[in-house]
Amino acid sequence: MKHIALRLIFISTAVVAAAHSLAGPYAKPSWSDAVTGIRNATFKNCVSLPNGDMIWLGDREDSNGFSNLWVRRYTPSGQLLWNKSYPSPVANGVLNAIGAFLASGGNVVIGCRTTGATSPIDTYMIKIDQDGNKIGDATLNLLNFDVLECVAPGPGNSVLIGQSDQADRWLVARLDNSFNVVWSTRLGTVGQSSQWPTAIAQQGSDAVVCGVTKNGAQTDVLLARLSGANGAALYSQSFGDLATREYYPTLLVNPLGELYFAYTHHLFEVDRQARLLRISDSGATMWTITDPKIPAPLLCSNPSGSMALVGTSQVNVGSATNRVAVFTNTGAVLWWKDLVSPDVADNFTRSATMSDDGTVTCASSAVQASTGDGMWLVNSVSATGFQLFSWLFSPAINADASPHAVAANDHGVVFVGGEFTVSNDNDAYLFRLDAEASVEPSLLTVRLGRQNSGNLASLVADDNVHLDMCKFIVPNQATPPINIELEAVAPLDYPVTTLDFRSVSKASTTGLQQNLEMWNWTTGQWERSTTQPMQLIEQSSSASAPASAYVQAGSRLMRARIRVSVSGLVFSSNWCTQFDLAGWLLRP
Repeated sequence: MKHIALRLIFISTAVVAAAHSLAGPYAKPSWSDAVTGIRNATFKNCVSLPNGDMIWLGDREDSNGFSNLWVRRYTPSGQLLWNKSYPSPVANGVLNAIGAFLASGGNVVIGCRTTGATSPIDTYMIKIDQDGNKIGDATLNLLNFDVLECVAPGPGNSVLIGQSDQADRWLVARLDNSFNVVWSTRLGTVGQSSQWPTAIAQQGSDAVVCGVTKNGAQTDVLLARLSGANGAALYSQSFGDLATREYYPTLLVNPLGELYFAYTHHLFEVDRQARLLRISDSGATMWTITDPKIPAPLLCSNPSGSMALVGTSQVNVGSATNRVAVFTNTGAVLWWKDLVSPDVADNFTRSATMSDDGTVTCASSAVQASTGDGMWLVNSVSATGFQLFSWLFSPAINADASPHAVAANDHGVVFVGGEFTVSNDNDAYLFRLDAEASVEPSLLTVRLGRQNSGNLASLVADDNVHLDMCKFIVPNQATPPINIELEAVAPLDYPVTTLDFRSVSKASTTGLQQNLEMWNWTTGQWERSTTQPMQLIEQSSSASAPASAYVQAGSRLMRARIRVSVSGLVFSSNWCTQFDLAGWLLRP
C-alpha cells in the first residue's frame, strides 16, 4: 500500500501545481508513510528532537480490537527508526493519545485517556526515552470520570494537565516528574450543563488554562492563572457576552512570557468572528483584535517571539480557505492574508505552526468542490506574507480527512500527519513536504544552432511539445554547435535561498553532451557547469546555485544557458536535439 500512496501523492501534486501558473508555489512530497490495513490507525501529535528526528504518536487497534498508544520515530529523510505500541493499563482497555511534549533530559511525556469495559474513563501518563523505552507511567484517579483534554510542560520538569468531569466542572492538576499529584484545582461554574478545558500552558512559574462552560444555547469561555506552587487562583475570569456563544478558546505563552488568548464570538452562525486578546500578568486585557473572518482560531509562535493567528476564512458561499494574521505584542497586525486554496468548498483548520524564520504552516480538513471528497489541505506562507504553497491530498473517494498535526523544523520543510476515514475505518498518513516555486523562462535567445521548430512556449512544461534545435556549422570543434540562453525573473516576494536550473531533453544520436550553466552576477561570468551525455530518450538534468550570486539584486533577473557539443562518435552528420522543458526551481 505504501507504493500506491506514493503514486497518488504525485497525482495530487500535479493537480495542485496545475491550478497555479508555473511561476506559482506548490509543495513537493519528498517522502510519505501510509499505514493501512490496521484498524483505526491515526497520527495525532508529534515531538521534534534536537537532532531533527520526529517522534509521531497516535492510536491503533491491536489484534483484539483494543486501541493502543502507538509511537514511531523518523529521521528527516523519512527513515523509520522504530515503531512501538503501548497497551492500556486497564485489562482489555482502550488507550487514546491526547498530547505530548519533550521534557528536560530528552524524554517524551505523553498524556492519554484510558477506559475498560467495566471502568470509567481515566487519565494515563507515560514517559518514554528517545528509543521508545518506557521509563515511567501512572494512572490518575482524580475524578470519577476523568477525560483528559490538554497536556503541557510545567515548572521544574513537572506536568500540567486539564481534564473534564462529564457534566461537572473541569480540573487542572500539576504532576511532578514521576506523575505524582502536586496539586489539583476545580474550575468552572456549578450548575452548567457541560464544561471542559481546551488549552493549558506555563507562564513564569504558574499555570494558565482556558476552557468552555455551556448552559443550553449559551456558551462562555474562561481564562485562569493558577499558582504553580499550590494551584491557588491568581485570577479567573469570563469573557463571554450575554446571550451569545463563545467557542474554541485557545491560549499562547510566547518565549517572552507574554500571554495571548483567542476565541470565537458569535450571536448567530453568520456573524462568527475571532477575538484575540493580550492578557497582563494580573489578568487585565491590554488590547483586543477582532477579526470577522476567522472562526475557530489557532495561535502559534516561534522562538524569536513572532506570533500568528490562524483560522478559516469563509471567502464566499461554498468556498473557504485559510487566513493568517501576523501581529506584534502591541496589538498591531503586520499583515493578514487569505491563502489561495484551489477547488476547496469547505475548510476547518486543525493545526498550525510557525518555524524559526517566521514561516506559518497550517493543516485543514477540507472538502474538494469538484468531487465532494474529504481532503487534506496544507497551506504555508512566509514571514513576509508570500504564499509558499497550497497542497491538497486524498487517497480515496468518500473519505473524511483529519490532518491532526503539522510541524516545520526548518524553512520550507513541513511535516504533516493524521488520518483518512473510509468506511468507518482509519488509515494513517504522514508526509514531508518541501516548498518549491517553478519559474518558466521569459526570454529565449539562440546564439548558435538552427531553430527547426518550437519556441519559448515549448519549454514551459514536460508535455512532449518540443523546441527542436539542429546543429550549426562552426569553425572549430571548441565551439558548441548549439548554444541557447534563457532569462526569467524570480517572484519579487519569494524568499528564495537556492535555485536549480533544469532541463528535459533528448538527442537524435549518441555521442553528444549537454552542458548547463548559470550566470553569476557577482563574478560576471557563466558558472555552475553541469555536463552529462545526452540520450535517445528524454532525460532530466539540473544545475544548482545559491540565490545570493545567481539572482540579480533589485531586478531579480536569472540567466541560464544550454550548450550541446560532440563528445564521441556521432553516426549522423545532420543531428538534432529536442528540449521539452527548461526553467528554474526556487527553494526558500
